[in-house]
Amino acid sequence: FSYRFVSNWKTATQFLSQMINLRGLIVSGASLLSLVVTAPTAFVSAQFVQDHQHTYFDPIEYHFSSQALTVVPPPEGGELNEYAFVANMKPQDILDRQFTRPLIVKLKPNMPADKAFDFNWGKTYYFADEMGGSATQTHLYARDIHHVDFGDGNAGYIICGKVTNGKVLQTDAGSFLLLTDLDGNSLKFMVYSGIKELNSVVPTKGNVNRPGFVAVGTHTKQQGKREYDTAAYLSVDIDLSPICNSVTEGKWPNTVNSVVPTSSTFKKVIQHGQDNFAMVGHSTKNPTSCKRRDTDILVSVKSQKCSTIASFHYGRGTSSDAYNEEFGMSLGEYKLGSGKGLVITGRVKQTKLSCTDSFNPTYEDGFIMRLNNALNLKYFQRFD
Repeated sequence: FSYRFVSNWKTATQFLSQMINLRGLIVSGASLLSLVVTAPTAFVSAQFVQDHQHTYFDPIEYHFSSQALTVVPPPEGGELNEYAFVANMKPQDILDRQFTRPLIVKLKPNMPADKAFDFNWGKTYYFADEMGGSATQTHLYARDIHHVDFGDGNAGYIICGKVTNGKVLQTDAGSFLLLTDLDGNSLKFMVYSGIKELNSVVPTKGNVNRPGFVAVGTHTKQQGKREYDTAAYLSVDIDLSPICNSVTEGKWPNTVNSVVPTSSTFKKVIQHGQDNFAMVGHSTKNPTSCKRRDTDILVSVKSQKCSTIASFHYGRGTSSDAYNEEFGMSLGEYKLGSGKGLVITGRVKQTKLSCTDSFNPTYEDGFIMRLNNALNLKYFQRFD
């Protein structure tokens, strides 16, 4: 592939952040039972073993959708990291493939070559009252998984995602966090009805942070007769009880004295330095306008207590004949653990400006960008 340097970007623009009231709907851990999914249900195909690849699939029907992978430190006496990933599936045995639930799959190390990433175990989850065969008509869509070290010799996983209700027509019902032990057994499950979805989650660590988690996603707000999304940030204790939460939305140039509809979301969060958290997503100005729509990369750094250290967005403006849209999808520290600089990846799209027709993109490519310590742009490269 080739790359291009994209110039003539708008100056980074400060974002507005505000606290919101979060109504948390708690579902106790006891009401969510974890059941083992046996090896035949998560069948392994090892035809690509020479490249250390396995394909996991349902031998009856294809109902798996992989979402995220986490590294699992080696067990006591071991030397090689293991892995776990979370997927979405529609269990057959109780729910008859009508409702989506998370599936955790634990993998063995990537060595030796003839057993790389071998299947260890898999588990999915049901509510207690579904054991009799009747489903609650609740879908749980997992988005991210992260290994958790509880610091007392125990460990586990934290999963985040989206909740919807309904068998055919699904309606938003909030977001969820699911905490399990290292064997995938549920310890705590909580639904946050005030947040539309949680896309990414990490455990907290550092000198001033207390044990817990931060997660990012989307909150829906009412603006006039329309609903718009704002980027959501949630901080919780180790028992998943909320500490605080906030939303972030764009403040666009030349719109200081006017109300401009925006739609924003966070897609990924990481620990940034010792005590803070960095996140990336995107924000769209005038999302329903055929002439003025504009989407930028959204970047923010926050503390566990939801204070905003810095927030900016980056991108090229909509031109006279084209939409120029940039979407931040993932990020990492430029120097791991240093809190100095960020590297961001995502996708960039240009589409012909039109109010009457829908055109295929002129291009839709990947990008990588680097920000310095002050979140100023160092470089941006597009790959096609």
